[in-house]
Amino acid sequence: MRLKLLGAAVVAVLAAATLSACQTNVGEAAVIDGHRVSESDVSSYLTSSAQPVALSQTTTTPARVFVLDVLILRPYLKKLISASPIGNVSERKLAAAHQEQLNGKSDKSVAAQIGVHGYSTAFDKLVVDLSILLEVRSRLSSAQLAAADKKVSFGVSLNPRYGSWTRKGLFIDSDASAGTPGFLKLQPTAVAGS
Repeated sequence: MRLKLLGAAVVAVLAAATLSACQTNVGEAAVIDGHRVSESDVSSYLTSSAQPVALSQTTTTPARVFVLDVLILRPYLKKLISASPIGNVSERKLAAAHQEQLNGKSDKSVAAQIGVHGYSTAFDKLVVDLSILLEVRSRLSSAQLAAADKKVSFGVSLNPRYGSWTRKGLFIDSDASAGTPGFLKLQPTAVAGS
């Protein structure tokens, strides 16, 4: 009996040591420039009517992935532009540009004009900020962008189920099932009339 208890204790200690060596980061969607973004954080920006977002005529991004895109791009572009000849992008400057961009409209209506539908009001504000930052970035030449990017320290660690992110591509490279739990496999559906 004593030997069985000792054996069970050894197994328990080994199991605990093995588990403590693993870092599963359960519930983590990304670490963006040192800031942890949980799955709950991502969910807080979605409503039940959140729609995928068309980034181009041929590319549609799932809602959860789009949230991470915005959460990554907003701080990255602020740092990039601040390191460029344009100079510092403070929260105060961004807030002033934000009000100018709204021009009496709501964040939700401006986000809808961009093609973003079904997200929280807080996220719509981030989308408007991002549209401003992308417009400012477009004023820089490719040489200015490359020089500024070399000065910027910005790390992104993305949960692999969302895809991958690189500075060059700006947006997360993913597929249609990105952001869904690993146990859920989506199957393509036939389009009516095909």
